Amino acid sequence: MIKGLPQPASAQIEYMDWPQYLLAFDGGNTIPQSLPYDKHDNFYAKSITVPESSPLKPHTMNALYDHIKANEPFPAPWFTIINLYGGPGSAINKKDSNFAAWKNRDSLFVFQNYGVTAANMKFIKGINEVVYASQPETNFGGYLNYVDPELSAKEAHKLYYGKEIYGRLLALKKKVDPQWVFWNPQAIGVPDGN
Repeated sequence: MIKGLPQPASAQIEYMDWPQYLLAFDGGNTIPQSLPYDKHDNFYAKSITVPESSPLKPHTMNALYDHIKANEPFPAPWFTIINLYGGPGSAINKKDSNFAAWKNRDSLFVFQNYGVTAANMKFIKGINEVVYASQPETNFGGYLNYVDPELSAKEAHKLYYGKEIYGRLLALKKKVDPQWVFWNPQAIGVPDGN
């Protein structure tokens, strides 16, 4: 057990193949195999990328645990996935910004904070706010594949791409999609993203 974390009432470890896992994750329901596939999940997500040069400090982790503890019982299910990206021998952060359109290759960790329904949006937002407030000197980023719908285009472009990569993507967008066929509120080229 990790010191400072709430202790689970019980623990259970099971080994499953992929189809068994999918069924268990879906509450034992059958996996639909007909089209159109219309299964979906309502959720709210935010992300944080933590630079390897500025890992989370003990006081930041304590503030995060305090935020979690202060919000029990939770209004709806939630979880945080913490992926280890950096560290010695990391293949992810060996690549430079020419490899892919992601500025945060220097990340040590990537957090996905995920809440089910609008009931815990405030709590999920609070996770990010606590981390940012505890380390204001750290240049945290975001992970594009955990899209935060509340970010403005300008905020999303800064967190996901950074100025250099965004500039290259904007030039490409103007060249291959001048009619704006592919668009969303945070798309490359949305006016407040410049």
